[in-house]
Amino acid sequence: MMPKTVRHGLLLALALATAGVYLMNSMTRSRNIAILEPKPLSDQYTRPPEVRNWLTVPSTCFASMDASYELLKKKYNEDKLDFRIVEAFQVARDSLSDVELDILKDEPLTDVNAAATHTTSLLQLAGLVPNRTYRQGEVVTVRVDIRDAHSRPANKGGHSVRVWMADRARGLSAAASVADLNNGSYLASFPVLWAGRTTVFAALMESREYRRILLHGLDTRKTSQPVFAGFTMGNISETTFCLSVPVIPSTAEVCNFTSVNDGLPWYCGRPTNPELTCDDWFVSRSPFDGMKESPVTQSEALLLNHMKEYTAKKGRIFRLPQTVHINADGGTGHKADQPCHLLQPRVTWDDRSPSGFWSGQNWSHLLCQLPSLNSLFLEKCFKNKTFFMLGDSNARTIFEAIARLSKCTMSLAVHPSNLPTHIPKSCDSKVLSFHQEWKPHAYPFHNSAPWNFRLVKHSASFYLDRIPSRGNYVILIHLYLHFQFHHSHLFMLHVRDAVRGVRDLLARNPAAKVVVRGPHAWLPVSGDWHGLRVRRLLREEFRRLEDKVVYLDFWDMTVACENLLSHPDQYVLNTMTRIFLGHVCS
Repeated sequence: MMPKTVRHGLLLALALATAGVYLMNSMTRSRNIAILEPKPLSDQYTRPPEVRNWLTVPSTCFASMDASYELLKKKYNEDKLDFRIVEAFQVARDSLSDVELDILKDEPLTDVNAAATHTTSLLQLAGLVPNRTYRQGEVVTVRVDIRDAHSRPANKGGHSVRVWMADRARGLSAAASVADLNNGSYLASFPVLWAGRTTVFAALMESREYRRILLHGLDTRKTSQPVFAGFTMGNISETTFCLSVPVIPSTAEVCNFTSVNDGLPWYCGRPTNPELTCDDWFVSRSPFDGMKESPVTQSEALLLNHMKEYTAKKGRIFRLPQTVHINADGGTGHKADQPCHLLQPRVTWDDRSPSGFWSGQNWSHLLCQLPSLNSLFLEKCFKNKTFFMLGDSNARTIFEAIARLSKCTMSLAVHPSNLPTHIPKSCDSKVLSFHQEWKPHAYPFHNSAPWNFRLVKHSASFYLDRIPSRGNYVILIHLYLHFQFHHSHLFMLHVRDAVRGVRDLLARNPAAKVVVRGPHAWLPVSGDWHGLRVRRLLREEFRRLEDKVVYLDFWDMTVACENLLSHPDQYVLNTMTRIFLGHVCS
């Protein structure tokens, strides 16, 4: 079969306007790969009652799709899919930092004990007299020296290091800013925020050697956890592999779903059953068996296993064995006196730590005063407003928190319990004339059982473009967890799509308030690498909108409380919601 011409949208053209696009053309021709376009979706199909569509699919069809899914997952986990054409496909590296590009030049690990480890790394005061008493507000600096299992010092940077201080007896904690000296040492500085005895902790979340494995795997295989597409028509069904590049392992025909994905690149293998076409893609699902990296050597495989076993068994971060103790007497501590809604948006984009500190489960913000969520404030906050939460399940948790605060009524289109959870949600309050919606972002979107609708996934700009030029709208955008399994170029394209949508919205409706929620620290097997790249790319891409868009930086808040969860504890979520409302409501 001769390959058909790929019709790229503007975003895809920008994404592949590198050597990769020419490589794609030559590869698809030489490998006889056909890129197939689905037919334009009819109005009847693009605006379906999703519950009806779901319930009318025969149960035998889902049983067949489950069997096909398990078979494909088995082949993937056993490395029986041919990834050579995927590995040969070049994705632009313009989203990578200089440090990441340098790490990709490293040779594969050949001695697992040569990898940096928290067990031998050192934490100590830097340039200060030990055992002295400091004044509250005085800046303290500590140094972290990274070493390998042989206790040899590292001579390069690129490790992920956390530093935080705590008085656990009183429930006080705050994070410190960390600077990479690019020689294996890191400096962390913080002001003494309270009087008394404070303990400084440090953690090596992932080594440079481990990060090389992650970067190399995504640079070659493009994903560490795939999305599978479920195709169905009548009683016929099949599952295929999906990626953000137009080459699919062990597949000769590829469905181009970029237009369906609102111009963001997305491709799935065409079903082998001739009764099924690209038009029959209905649902998606991901194998939640953890990440599947691509170690090059046996030592890298051992390092991967060590990281996974430690995370699973210890259930805590990779803390260094040493601590540093600081004694401080009283003084004038910093206290914010400006309400958050008066804070200039540009200030929220400054990369500063600490931005606050925990006192038990209460967060003291150093940038602005947080509001008291009393009935008067909440009524004024929600009255005659429409809130849109765009993104993943952590955007949904903010939606759910606000639903509780506003006491809005969930939409009557409540989905039966056997339907997927990642479906758009909405609620209304007639008393407040308040409306709120949560919308999941476009692919890649990862969910395990049950299968999830593909029709309800859209880009941020898709929703932003539909907001009218008049009205009181508040929009929160959060793109994070689902992109950890993919090359950072894909995340950058999604952020640029959001930036374009925000720019057009604010030109059309200057009264709209837009907030970008940044990543939070937790304990993924991939360490802090993904969260740090998300923070960097969000700042780079939103730079020209810093005066108009508020940034919620929850990184140091979650470092300080040693959060382990992809969905933080309720008290952390409540604080995040309070900060969000403090910025958008007066």
